[in-house]
Amino acid sequence: YSGDAANLSLPIWSQWNIDLASVNTNLNSVGTLSIGTNGPGQGLILLDDIRLYAEAPALPDEVVWVAAESGSATAPMMVFPESETPGAAGTGYVSCPAGTADEGSGPTFPDGTLTIPCTVEGGVYTIRLRVAFPGGDDSCWVRIPNATIDSAVHTSGWIHFNDIPTGTSWHWSQFIKSEDQGGEPPVQFTLGAGTHTIEIAYRGAELKIDAIQLQRIGQ
Repeated sequence: YSGDAANLSLPIWSQWNIDLASVNTNLNSVGTLSIGTNGPGQGLILLDDIRLYAEAPALPDEVVWVAAESGSATAPMMVFPESETPGAAGTGYVSCPAGTADEGSGPTFPDGTLTIPCTVEGGVYTIRLRVAFPGGDDSCWVRIPNATIDSAVHTSGWIHFNDIPTGTSWHWSQFIKSEDQGGEPPVQFTLGAGTHTIEIAYRGAELKIDAIQLQRIGQ
């Protein structure tokens, strides 16, 4: 694998382009494809799609992944150990205790808020959340205070991210979209190089947040 070895331990799919012209074989007579590993390490590697292209799609220019528990949470949001919902990427995840009511009004920062620092090279980014969500109010509030965004926001200044896909196992949501923009297209955050703060305020109390992914686009 020619990419960053750290990609292999992240709970996100990493695209790996292999130039078949470099394998020094006759590509007109390929009958099988084998994938293997070498070295003394042990672990689990997941493979999804394998595709053949005349010209492979470009790799994402920059992908930043941060664990939810690396931030700070204010009640009723709190950090739970990974054992509570197995399969979380790191040591835990952030959610609200059982019995917490959904928050139907606007965000009441800093109450019920997850604050996570992230460092980027700078540019235009989209954001996804790795979540587990059995049901209830399928939304949350999101903002990056010093970001420039291209979508309409709630009167509170936060993005109302609605229609988060439900599922009791961990899965990635679609890219964050603004309910106040009709849900399309994904919100684009323009960020300068350096460290920024992602803030997520709860609305659906059952939403469990494991990780956040920022992907730079259009570079």
